[in-house]
Formats: sequence, structure tokens, C-alpha cells
Amino acid sequence: MRNLASVSGLVDDFATRPGSEAFVFTFFDPYALGLGLAEEALAFLQREGFHVVDRRFVQYTQSTIEAVYSPNRPIAVDKTWAVPSEIYLLEPSCALLLHTPGRSACAAFKALKGSADPRKRSPHHLRSRLQAPTRALSLMHSSDDTRATLEEAATAFDPRELRLLLASQGQPTRRATSPGQQLPEALVGRAWRPSPMEFLMHLRLRLAEEVELIAPFPEALVGPWREASSQLAALRAEHDASRELYLRGVAHEAPRVAEVVRAGLAHPRRPGMFDYRVEPALIATVLELLHQPALYRETDLTRLIGPLGALVRNAYERVLLRSALQEFE
Repeated sequence: MRNLASVSGLVDDFATRPGSEAFVFTFFDPYALGLGLAEEALAFLQREGFHVVDRRFVQYTQSTIEAVYSPNRPIAVDKTWAVPSEIYLLEPSCALLLHTPGRSACAAFKALKGSADPRKRSPHHLRSRLQAPTRALSLMHSSDDTRATLEEAATAFDPRELRLLLASQGQPTRRATSPGQQLPEALVGRAWRPSPMEFLMHLRLRLAEEVELIAPFPEALVGPWREASSQLAALRAEHDASRELYLRGVAHEAPRVAEVVRAGLAHPRRPGMFDYRVEPALIATVLELLHQPALYRETDLTRLIGPLGALVRNAYERVLLRSALQEFE
């Protein structure tokens, strides 16, 4: 459960601050991601003057999704739009903070997306373009006003992250444009076919992006990961070469990983946390495990999957991670 005091302070400081109205919080649900519609929707929004400030994959829980929906309409079983147990709990959603300068982002987004009810929207609306079939499968949510943007964004981003993002006047984070955060066709794992070694390296990059604002990893560590990930992508059909390159990367990262792990384990717990978010200390624990290939076969997969939450995004990636760990004797 989030720290209400930290969210309240965020609202007090930014709800009426000039420029805050240019931000809107939105997320695409697992149904939209599974159909490969998120990037198509973002391309449409970018043509309409929105750009991504930050994005994150979020495994919503019953309590967190109710924190978004219940202020306007108390969730009830007999409501067709009450989807927490039907849609949002299936797999991760893609949460975004968008910015469009010089206007109310919430009002502009609402006008573009159209009603969740297919009978109440026009063909030019985004939901119509994406063929959202019902009120329950409406593909996306966006905040109604600036106060709702702040309160609802705190279900996906830490309040301290939001302070930095709002003060940046729309400056995007690295995570906002990272290839690892994008879904170019269908759900990652269906359109993306990395080798096991490539996935383990890519997982390191996700760890770094998760704590980019609060506990950033040094570029001297992350830069070689990006380079190794690209090299491994070119070696997907060459098992031995991939393994050798991966192990060289593990050896190269050793001094800096030890430093990052120490800093992460000592990092204070972030306020306003929901139970799905990844703490710097958990990131450090997972990174420490990834850095020890000799222990992979003995590693309980839940020690990685549990702390990582939405960073391992679907059943395909869970199987891929398990197979990657079993590659090492």
C-alpha cells in the first residue's frame, strides 16, 4: 500500500503549479499489450502532440487498480467496466506519464481516446481506431485531471520519481525511449526471440532502468551491458559464442557490480511503495544472483521472479529465464 502522506504532499506541491496541467497519466492494459496495440496508440498520440516522459511495466494488484478506479465509480461485480480480476491481474500493464505543452493534457487525451462505451464514440477516436470491443475491454485508462494524474501515477511511479519528472518540464528519461520498454508488434516474448544469454544481459538493463531516477547505476556498468546485448543479438544462432561472450561480460562487470550491490542493499526503503514495485535493495539482490553463473542451476526461480515482478513480463519470459539459468552447469 502506498504512503498516503507522500502522495498528499505531491498533490499539495504540484496540483495547482503552472505547467502541471501539461502532464497526464495513462496505462494500456494486458489485453492491449497482447494484441500489440500499445505502440500503435503511442504513435497516434505522438502525432497529436504528446510525448512520453517516463514509462514502466506494472503488475497491478486488486488494491492498486481499485485505487485508480474507485474514486469515480466504486468497483462492483455487476459493472461491465469493473475489470480488475478479469483483465489487469492477468499480466503487466504499460504505465506512462505523457506531456503535451501549452494545454490541458488530461482534457486533450480524453477528447482523443473517446468513450469506453463503443456506442458513444466516433470513428476518429483512438479507441475506435484500435477497435476496443467493449467497456470492459477498453484497452486504456487516462486520468481525468491534474490531481487524478498525480494520485493515479503514484500507483506506478514512486512519489520521489514523480517530483523529478514533474520538475523536468517534460524531459524524458532513458527508460521512456529504451528499446527494452517498447512493444513493437505483439507482447514481448511473442514478437521478440532473444537467446538465453541475450535475455540475461537484457534483464540487467531492465534492472538499471527500474531504478534510473532513485538509485542509478553507473554508466561504466550499464554501457557495456548495452554493447554486449547488441553483440549477443547478432549471435542468437551461435550457442557457444554467445555463452563465451556472456561470461566475458560477467567477468568485466565484477568490480562495479560489487559496488552497486553494496549501495543498493544500503538504500533506504522508498516511501509510497505498492507491493509490486521493485526496491533498490531487491534490484541489488537480483543483480548479485545474475552475476554468479556458477549458482544459476541451484537458484530457485522464485527468488528472481518474485522480486522482479513486472520486469519478467509474461509466461514466455519466465520459461526463457528458467532455460537460461539451466544453461550453466
